[in-house]
Amino acid sequence: FRNLLGRALRMRNYNIIVTGANGETATEVITSFLNNGDTVIGLSSGNKHNNIKHNQYIHFQTDILTIDKLKISFNTIFEQNIQIHGLINIAGGFTMGQNIEGDISNEWERMYQVNFISALNCISLVIRHMKDYNFGRIINFGSSSALEGMAGAGPYIISKACVHALTKTMAKELDDYDI
Repeated sequence: FRNLLGRALRMRNYNIIVTGANGETATEVITSFLNNGDTVIGLSSGNKHNNIKHNQYIHFQTDILTIDKLKISFNTIFEQNIQIHGLINIAGGFTMGQNIEGDISNEWERMYQVNFISALNCISLVIRHMKDYNFGRIINFGSSSALEGMAGAGPYIISKACVHALTKTMAKELDDYDI
């Protein structure tokens, strides 16, 4: 996984933003980049901190679902006059047990928010910055199940399918940039 991620970004000694920084996957990704000499800015929404202690790691507690709060965090980062080379959207959630038939639960909206809107918000803010430098890499964590479908996991699958569509759309919109 680490080699794959490193090859995908083709980066060393760069500045990377990682969302969902308190999760296990994000902690591994952050640690891998730090071990390669990169600077990592971790974003998380909860009070829990991943306890990574490293002089090239900065942690922001922010609400990535509320664009105005997220703008404050991103502006604080951008005011440091550092180029952001990569954004890795790991933040998200998972749920099972909701079929399409029957009453629609709040899980549909929750999964849409935590999986799709969180990625959209971060991307919309970092793209402007990356375009200024004509460079950047964005990795969105999707799900292979979103490509095939999965019974009993409708809210999750549909929200991750939105992430896949976002990624493809973003690639076409940024075709003229090295993003």
